[in-house]
Formats: sequence, C-alpha cells, structure tokens
Amino acid sequence: MRDGDSWIGHRLRRREDHRLLTGAGRYTADLVPAGALHLAVVRSQVGHGDLRAIDLTAAREAPGVVGAFTAGDLPEAAQTIADAAPPGVAAHPRPVLAQGRVRYQGEPVAVIAAESAYAAADAAALAVVEVDPLDAAPDVE
Repeated sequence: MRDGDSWIGHRLRRREDHRLLTGAGRYTADLVPAGALHLAVVRSQVGHGDLRAIDLTAAREAPGVVGAFTAGDLPEAAQTIADAAPPGVAAHPRPVLAQGRVRYQGEPVAVIAAESAYAAADAAALAVVEVDPLDAAPDVE
C-alpha cells in the first residue's frame, strides 16, 4: 500500500516488462524436461462421416518421430474417456480418438509423438485421413 492509499486506480510499476520486451522472458512452453516427447493431434477435416482409412506411413517415417497412433493402436481401456460431469449428472464416455466414424470437425483421429513440437506438427501434416462424408443431423428427429 502507498501511505494508506489504495493501489486501485494507480499505475503499478511492473518488474517483468523489460525481460519480456527484450526477449528474455520464460514461458511454460520453454520449459521442456529432458527426454520429454511432444504430441500433435491429427484432426478430422469433415464434420460427420465414416472413417475409411488413416495412413500414417509418411508421418511415422518423418524425422524426429517416435510414434504415430490411431484408436486401433490403443489398448481397449484407453480408448474412451468420461466427460467431466457435475454431481447428479451422468457422465458419458467418449472416444479419445475417433474409430469408425467422425462426429464433428476437429475430432481427433490420430496422434503423433516426436522429439520436438515442430517435428510432431510436421509429421501430423503428412497424415492422410480418408472420410466418406455423411449428411449432418441438425435436430434430434
């Protein structure tokens, strides 16, 4: 406090500005533990459709890639995750990665693990996802 006054409505001298403005700031993305892998998610570009094929061959061969996985590569126990629900509301499990059908644009269909975020993103761009589009269901009828 300033001599009994409140800080509200007054300018505060910030100590971090110089560090941030000169490029010396540290962010959580800069803190990478040794041996950590980076994950990129391959997402459906189609809003609703039957998932025909996912070809990760080129992604798996990309530099820095440690692994590339679809739902079929996951053990059964890891294939679904329950939505967080408030008390008294039923949680409905949903797939971690789409299998058989995509239900919304952006739904995860595969993941790429790599030695750097850049390698993971580059490899994810090499994934080929084939989806047969289906009509949208705009209502519950």
